[in-house]
Amino acid sequence: MMMLLGPESLDESGEIKMPTADSVRVYTAQIQELVIARLNAAISCKLLQLVNVLHDSYTGCLSVCMFQTHFREWYSKARHGHF
Repeated sequence: MMMLLGPESLDESGEIKMPTADSVRVYTAQIQELVIARLNAAISCKLLQLVNVLHDSYTGCLSVCMFQTHFREWYSKARHGHF
């Protein structure tokens, strides 16, 4: 397991010393914040893409339905001579 070295990980002579429990908690919290921030960004991006796809699909379906409705009305009027 690789340990992150911070400034407090070296003693006065430059030797590596074991991190304290408090510093491990701080490093762990920083890593968790970084991971969560990156996950949030990735999820937000994907969600926005999906919303855009749904929007395009919905407006496409709505356009087709409106066209069909208008065409049926026009065809019905044309059949019955109501122009």
